[in-house]
Amino acid sequence: MEPEKGRFFPRVYSVACFDFIDEHGITQRVTAIIAPIRVKAAEDGSTVISYACSRGPRCRNPTCRYSSR
Repeated sequence: MEPEKGRFFPRVYSVACFDFIDEHGITQRVTAIIAPIRVKAAEDGSTVISYACSRGPRCRNPTCRYSSR
């Protein structure tokens, strides 16, 4: 059986981040945008989506997957 194909719309999300840490080590609440930056087809036929955060380059949180640390 072949997988069903149709339209695919990756979404952009505006989120509240309560764990943003600035360059001075201060934790604060900020609004961040989480957006898809790459969509590619894997060898097994699945779709792989990579996301990024608008605050990632300036965030110093060591436990955040989007942070530049």
